[in-house]
Amino acid sequence: MDNEARTIARFNLMGAWQQANLNFIPSDSSDSVLDVTLKLYPNKKQSLSADLEASRNTNDIVTATNLFGMNVNLGLRNRNTFRQSVLTSTNLRGGIELGSNFIQTTQASISHTVSFPRLLPDVAPLTGWFRRVRDSLRSVINLNASYIDRREFFTVRSFNASFGWEWTNKNRSHLLKLLNLEYTKLIKTDSFQRFLNEIPSLNLAFRSGLVLSTQYVYKSVKKHENRTNYLTLSGESSGALFGLIRQLDEGDLWRFVKGEVDYRHHIDFRRTQLAMHAYAGAGIAYGREGSGWEETLPFYKAFFAGGPNSMRGWQIRQLGLGSAKFYDTANKGQLDRFGDVQLEGNIEYRFPLGTIFGVKFLSALYVDAGNIWDRYPIDKSPEQQGSDFQLNRFYKEIAVDAGTGLRVDFDLFLIRLDWAYKVKDPQNIHYSEKWFKDMKLFKGQFQLGIGYPF
Repeated sequence: MDNEARTIARFNLMGAWQQANLNFIPSDSSDSVLDVTLKLYPNKKQSLSADLEASRNTNDIVTATNLFGMNVNLGLRNRNTFRQSVLTSTNLRGGIELGSNFIQTTQASISHTVSFPRLLPDVAPLTGWFRRVRDSLRSVINLNASYIDRREFFTVRSFNASFGWEWTNKNRSHLLKLLNLEYTKLIKTDSFQRFLNEIPSLNLAFRSGLVLSTQYVYKSVKKHENRTNYLTLSGESSGALFGLIRQLDEGDLWRFVKGEVDYRHHIDFRRTQLAMHAYAGAGIAYGREGSGWEETLPFYKAFFAGGPNSMRGWQIRQLGLGSAKFYDTANKGQLDRFGDVQLEGNIEYRFPLGTIFGVKFLSALYVDAGNIWDRYPIDKSPEQQGSDFQLNRFYKEIAVDAGTGLRVDFDLFLIRLDWAYKVKDPQNIHYSEKWFKDMKLFKGQFQLGIGYPF
């Protein structure tokens, strides 16, 4: 029966088939033999989709999403390319990022993905191993090009190409990208360059560069009674071998290792839900930059906090680094902040309010805690003190916010309107009034999101 279920699952996972059924009937030739009838119902071969969504800069390795905001997506999918159940998908994306200046970023991108329902290349030892450990397997080729205009700061042109495998085994999924190539061209404004010259950590991170990496993502979902656990582990290593070529190491190639752990725990009650979330991420850059050494991650691989899916008491990329005061004063506090280390924890109690004209209205009470840091102090100036991660004080620099919100559930998507207050700002840890400093009724932070944050 296990082989029967696995066979049906594999056919159902092939996009070419909408449904697969196996029927067993006694054979006319022998009492101990069963005849099998396999019925395959074809899926619609091509589909065109258009949708509105929100995204954030998680540096996801499957799709190239580089900002939070409102995005319009147009997608064309072919579920049976070459008549071999090869899935191809082409997506056009255009969007804006919302910030203190209303529209602070615009983005456009195009991506094309080809997914084969088998192992490529077909190497005998690997094929045998995958056959034993997986329920489904796909070989994936992805191409992506994007353009980002960060108002008054910079423009980014990037190209990404990757090849790898993704497979599932019961409630676990795996993604291994053997080769991931990214080239990012950064064009900075003169005013932004002047600020970078004053901030060594950002000046080292904001530059054009080449990433040649291997990436791995593991996900699992475990459910027991009314409790569900979600675990995601990911890692990336760039330039480990190619960096041995001196011209590349001293040129545009970034060399770094990076890891992330994301854990969610949901407890479902009769009508309400308690959601908890914990996240930790860290990266180390170790390559050369000219005659010197790289000291921080590139900005498009670094960590940030703030926004509708992170620390909701702060605007997007406006929390941190640590307790350093410099970033809250430079350029009127509007400089983006990126770090090599991030810690965050969240808890949210979700409950319904009622239904009006078939639309469900919900709310939540939540608390967020976390921050980002540099790996070690790059600038020892007084304004930059507290920006690096230190075991003997990082817990003192944990920011805390709390708030509530209104969620409008249209079944197909959920609109989230959150309002949060800064309960503990790391900028105030040297004051006697560390908690609830300057808190006022209308001095909160509004966040607009689509879908739940975790």
